[in-house]
Amino acid sequence: MGLVDLSHVTPPFFITVAISIMLIFSFLSVGVLRFFQKRIRSGVYFVLGGTLFAAIFIVILNIFFNKL
Repeated sequence: MGLVDLSHVTPPFFITVAISIMLIFSFLSVGVLRFFQKRIRSGVYFVLGGTLFAAIFIVILNIFFNKL
């Protein structure tokens, strides 16, 4: 393993990825928590919200960062 060159990662790309990862995985984890709490409807909404954010994230990456 060597050093990784991060000089080509732009700040807008890094911020977009960091915020998206936090949103997607927080919604998914709260959804799983609600499933364990027997709140099925709320859990389904949170899991659907996480997948919706993931789809929006993919669209944003394809529109704004497709030349990377």
